[in-house]
Amino acid sequence: MAFCTKCGNRLEEGAAFCTACGQPAGAAQQQNNAAPTFDPPSANKGIPTFTPPGGGSGNGGIPTFTPPAQAFSPPSRSAYGPTCYYHTDDPAVASCARCGKYMCRDCYDTYGVSSGEYEGNALCYDCTRELVAENVQILKQNKSKIMTTFIAAIIGMVIGGIIGIMIGVSSNGGAGVTILLFFLFAMIGGSFWTFLKNWILRASGAISGGGCNLISLIVGIVVGGVIEEVLSVYRTIRKIIECIVYLKRTSGFIESDSEALRQMEDYMEYTLVRSQNKGVDIETLLQENSQLANNSVAQMARTQSDEQIEANMRNAVATINENGEIIRDFAA
Repeated sequence: MAFCTKCGNRLEEGAAFCTACGQPAGAAQQQNNAAPTFDPPSANKGIPTFTPPGGGSGNGGIPTFTPPAQAFSPPSRSAYGPTCYYHTDDPAVASCARCGKYMCRDCYDTYGVSSGEYEGNALCYDCTRELVAENVQILKQNKSKIMTTFIAAIIGMVIGGIIGIMIGVSSNGGAGVTILLFFLFAMIGGSFWTFLKNWILRASGAISGGGCNLISLIVGIVVGGVIEEVLSVYRTIRKIIECIVYLKRTSGFIESDSEALRQMEDYMEYTLVRSQNKGVDIETLLQENSQLANNSVAQMARTQSDEQIEANMRNAVATINENGEIIRDFAA
């Protein structure tokens, strides 16, 4: 029996070639009692090799990686959390107490609210603008109501005073009585409808409590009239004083709020330009950016520090808030 000297395959008797590897059968050896021997492959024989791109020349055969042509850019700040609605490069530190817009530290410090419905919170730039518009609108409505109330009170006082003088003269009570009646009837005229309504209610209450008889009716009318006369003096004087004080206190509110709003608008415009031109000094910005030519805050920045400017803005917002409280506290 013969075996292939290359692969060790058993050869059929008379075969010219090895059916396994094609080795000529003439090189085959006869099987003896000893096991067949094999010619082991060389160190590299039959071992696959890896050729890197480019044939491995110039880099010691180490494969190389070519990155995409587009350069890597770091993720935007929004990947790490919300950013300011107005200054999109700055992280948000709070949200508007009214609409929920995110605000950066500068916006939060500038538009803080020290009193009123949003005390201890902050309003964004847009909500502060809306607050100014609401203040002006409510103030105009209040002044219209006050003027109507004031004129009606004056007319009522004049009519009541005339009636009082006529009664005093006709009663021959003298100048003292006439002056007293003039004053009392003028006070009734100043708050006539309130006087009449409450007088009727007091008289009706006296009748109900006294058994619906004539004496109860007379007592209710007289006592109710006296009580309401005294209260009319208080109501009319208070109404006149409140109207005058309110008109005097709010006489400059529209101008004050408008000026504060103008400063806020200039400050927002200024901070947006500075945010888009970081590292550029104010003088260069004023020369190159016509948008800031008439900006009061930009002009202020030439001689004042950022802290001083921010303090001015906080004062402007505080003025708006204080005006709003006075405007809303009055019930015309």
